[in-house]
Amino acid sequence: MLAQTLAFVTFNKVVTSQYFLWYTCLLPLYLSTPSCTLVRSPRVGVLAAALWIATQAFWLQQAFELEFLGISTFVPGLWVASLLFFATNVWILGIIVRDVGRGAAAV
Repeated sequence: MLAQTLAFVTFNKVVTSQYFLWYTCLLPLYLSTPSCTLVRSPRVGVLAAALWIATQAFWLQQAFELEFLGISTFVPGLWVASLLFFATNVWILGIIVRDVGRGAAAV
């Protein structure tokens, strides 16, 4: 269910911060499995968390400038931020799908 929810939010046309709650509430169930790559390999887990936070912060900063300050940040700012955030989410989704395929969790 975590992989499906993360995929739905990642590939959705519209992304808002409230959607992140949909899969973050399922994350503890996945992280508690013994063969979870994000826990088993701390380097991968820390890198995934750091990249997700950094790319989300970059994306939110660009969106804030656009929506609240009226600065046109569509190209290249918001576009690049969206691509980086999307790529990070797809990479993390790939890790989760691979773990589930190996029987790590059916979450």
